[in-house]
Amino acid sequence: MSKTDLEVSLPSDREISMARSFDAPREMIFKAYTTPELLKRWLVPFDSELGVCEIDLRVDGKLRLVWRMEGQPDLGLTSIFKEIVPPERLVATEIFDGGAESLSTLTFEERGGRTVMTNTIFYDSRETRDFVLKTGMSAGVSDAYDKLETLLATMPAA
Repeated sequence: MSKTDLEVSLPSDREISMARSFDAPREMIFKAYTTPELLKRWLVPFDSELGVCEIDLRVDGKLRLVWRMEGQPDLGLTSIFKEIVPPERLVATEIFDGGAESLSTLTFEERGGRTVMTNTIFYDSRETRDFVLKTGMSAGVSDAYDKLETLLATMPAA
């Protein structure tokens, strides 16, 4: 894996896995992923903004995000946390408004002084997974992760 490229793989006919290496400790990345004020600064691909960013970080707690882009309808996501192991792992259901439920497993693994963040999403069917792939999701994730890398460089070490 190169240091900054997003690697996308298909572990099964119903999964997408996306991994990227960051030059930051996993505690810092976990914090950036679970703190609304920080999430709003990086989980905004292209010219979007997070108009709604609510996180109740506990098992069975809810995450609610709504992206806004000029000239586009709002895009909402609701997640329910199923497993929280700071700073190693987050598991949550995900439902985009009007879509099918998926299961996201996000891991933070330290390797050689860097942290590899991997998000594996399990979909209800191959058709749903293939549809998601065709939306250009990986380009949006890559853009957001570039913003996360920039944010991490400005955050004080824990």
